[in-house]
Amino acid sequence: MPQSVLQEALAVVDLPGIEMEVHQARRAGLVGTRFRVMRDGRPIEGPEPEEVSADGESGAGLGVSPPRLRTEVRRLTEVTRAIQRSALRSSTKERALQLFARLGEAEARVQGIPVERVQFDEDAALDAIVDLVGAAAAVGFLSPDGITCGPVNVGGAKIESDEGHLPVPPPAVAQLVLGMPIYRRGEGELLTPTGAVLLAELVDSFEPRPAAVATRVGYGLGRRELDSGPNAVRLWLSERAEEPTEAVALECEIDGLPGERFGLLMERLGEDGAMDVTFTQVQTQKNRPGVRLTVLCRPGDLRRLAETVLAESACSSCRWSPVQQIKAQGDSRRQAAGD
Repeated sequence: MPQSVLQEALAVVDLPGIEMEVHQARRAGLVGTRFRVMRDGRPIEGPEPEEVSADGESGAGLGVSPPRLRTEVRRLTEVTRAIQRSALRSSTKERALQLFARLGEAEARVQGIPVERVQFDEDAALDAIVDLVGAAAAVGFLSPDGITCGPVNVGGAKIESDEGHLPVPPPAVAQLVLGMPIYRRGEGELLTPTGAVLLAELVDSFEPRPAAVATRVGYGLGRRELDSGPNAVRLWLSERAEEPTEAVALECEIDGLPGERFGLLMERLGEDGAMDVTFTQVQTQKNRPGVRLTVLCRPGDLRRLAETVLAESACSSCRWSPVQQIKAQGDSRRQAAGD
């Protein structure tokens, strides 16, 4: 997806001093894309591992200053008003507002307060706006027929917060992942509230990768290095493969049927539900020339079509066997034709 999709979406939301930075990075040997939100030239999340010097000072000699501590807060209602006032495309705006509504409902439930009283730390609010508006714009650009996801790793152990130690996943994330297949592997928080709300609101089904033809694959990297493996999420763009459908092939050899009767036979079989009818020149008994009739049909239509074949072809018997059929999709045919 072009980076301009995100830039154009964020440009129409009133976020003074906010920029996004996209660059290639490496986590546990895996190369992928790092996306981070910058406020006044500083990363809201904090420095990258490679931006921390050997003495533990962030940004030493790298021109990167540690993020400033902020105490301001933004209510959820302020955030939604900022999105509503923006010049985002209507579909992107609607999707972003729905994401924030879902996030606000989860926060309100775990805090035991009305949704309108939900508030975020200033930097966390700005980071969430960029993440969720950007995701809404991305889904609009990609316009997928559906989104699937495998089981979700939420991390393990506990994390520190303003309220003290919290179990992983923390309460808001635990609320959002209800109904999802999750597992716990590694240390710390591996699924944030914004990540959880994207899964909860955008994913159509949680299942192993469906039968599909993968066309592209991308890796998005998290900020931290993990001992348990790459801190990454992988996204596949695929064309869903047509699942084989069960069908039946009905066959017999025809010997001595007048030529003009073959057209009538094909017409009758089509009326009775045949999916496909073909005639093939063959040698029959005593090396006489004949025709093999092959009828492709649904299992439920087999008996009716067999009766038609026996009545119209003068054959004494016919045979059948199960087959599987795969139909070409419209987009695939156009691509193959160079359209």
